[in-house]
Amino acid sequence: MNVRTRTWCREVLEAIDPNLEEKLPPLQSSDKPAGFIRREIAEMFGFRDDVLVSAGGGDNMMGAIGTGNTRKGIVTASFGTSGTIYAYSDAPIIDYKGEVAAFCDSTSAWLPLVCTMNVTVSTEFIRDLFNVAHDELTNIIEETPVGSEGLLLLPYFEGRGHLMFRMGQESSLD
Repeated sequence: MNVRTRTWCREVLEAIDPNLEEKLPPLQSSDKPAGFIRREIAEMFGFRDDVLVSAGGGDNMMGAIGTGNTRKGIVTASFGTSGTIYAYSDAPIIDYKGEVAAFCDSTSAWLPLVCTMNVTVSTEFIRDLFNVAHDELTNIIEETPVGSEGLLLLPYFEGRGHLMFRMGQESSLD
């Protein structure tokens, strides 16, 4: 999908399969109704038959709406398995270095987003490593001096070695 124009990118689709575009659904804004729920689905779940159906949105797009991030000046930070920080934009933000994802949001605007993996994996790894409860870890963090006296942790916990650096010295926890 071309996020600038909110259309299928014909060149990419043809490179994948010349017939792919005809197999894809039409694109439309998430804030526009696509129709109503089918009668058999409404009956199956006990819904009324006038429930609107729309394209919806992803977790961050819905999170933006839930946090009021639907106008300029609002930034949302979400920390879970991944960590995301995103803000509203009324124009697409294209980062050719690939550090900022160019997402369409669910209000017909855009949601430039940065993401990193292993956010709470890091805290849980440290908690388990030192056998401390959440409150204990919070206290330890609050008592730690700013800059941690030069200690840096590079949290590559998913399939890579765990490295810690202190003032240029490297040691492995593997």
